Amino acid sequence: MNPTPEQLKTEAEINKLVQEGEVDDAARLAEEKGLLDKAVVLYEKCSDFRRLGRVYEKLNQLKKAMFAYERGKIYDEAARIANKLGEKKKAEYFNGLYQRQEFPAYNR
Repeated sequence: MNPTPEQLKTEAEINKLVQEGEVDDAARLAEEKGLLDKAVVLYEKCSDFRRLGRVYEKLNQLKKAMFAYERGKIYDEAARIANKLGEKKKAEYFNGLYQRQEFPAYNR
């Protein structure tokens, strides 16, 4: 299967952005053009865990999405995915971490 001229142009744009150090822009372009596997690699590279989790959700790879959200300390999203997966204990754990983020205990 040969890539279309449009696909080749998109690949070239993505590669140019990466070479310029604009990995986040390259990742967004890849996602926008439906190149989700490439977007995963690029979001991982620039540590954009929120977008990485979202792409994994689009790919229906919920466990990977949950771990991406966890790595990014986006515990409310990790809890949401854990609930979808039926992992109640994990969801409770993430909700607890989220609560501590939102309402930290202050030591006096």
